[in-house]
Amino acid sequence: MSGPPTLGEYTRLDDDTMLRAWGLARLAECAIGDLMGAYALAHREALAAAPDRIHPSARIHPSARIGDDVLIGPDVVVHEFSTVRDGSILSRGVVVGFGCEVIRSLVAQGSMLGHRISLGRTIVGRDVHLGAGVLVASVSLWNDDMRRPDKEITIRLPSGEVYGCRSPKFGAVFGDGSRSATGVVVGPGVLIGPGSILYGGVQFSGAVVPAHTVVRPRNAPCDIDIAERETRSPYAPVLEPRS
Repeated sequence: MSGPPTLGEYTRLDDDTMLRAWGLARLAECAIGDLMGAYALAHREALAAAPDRIHPSARIHPSARIGDDVLIGPDVVVHEFSTVRDGSILSRGVVVGFGCEVIRSLVAQGSMLGHRISLGRTIVGRDVHLGAGVLVASVSLWNDDMRRPDKEITIRLPSGEVYGCRSPKFGAVFGDGSRSATGVVVGPGVLIGPGSILYGGVQFSGAVVPAHTVVRPRNAPCDIDIAERETRSPYAPVLEPRS
């Protein structure tokens, strides 16, 4: 038994200056199974101590709706008709696109959410890019009453070990530098390793994507293929002949 993964294996929150100032970087030490409980406590303490709930440099469109318990850091941009609520946290420089819904989620420094994204009880690491139309669900369909979910969300590691999240509501973790194309459906109970890429149309839940891998759909969107990501220099474009 290797033990349950910790949030710090997916995102270096201590390198996020705003989260560190709010006292939220300590969440990196949490086992994933303890994350939802630890998040609630850390959020309450940060909200009580923060000098500004919404930093003066943040740009919030007048049509956006921001909950009274949301923390928003410097240089954040929230575009038209987006909703950020239920104890969510947006760190320095985060961009939330048009028509998004962010529910009880933490988005770390420098990350970008494209248009019409829905995040439920999700941790987005630093410098993550999510393409338009990404949906992260946080509740299992196997609840008897979907209005009052009580089925614990679980995470299945590549080794076959299964860990409970001690909560009937848990979405996903996107590791630092990960990115997705448009139209990806994720959760509940998905862990995406740092530097990984999700191709458009991928749909999966309860899975762990190792760091620096590529996830492509096979014959159907839910029939996925996970392969090691090829390392390329960011300044050396790949030139392919035109057909």
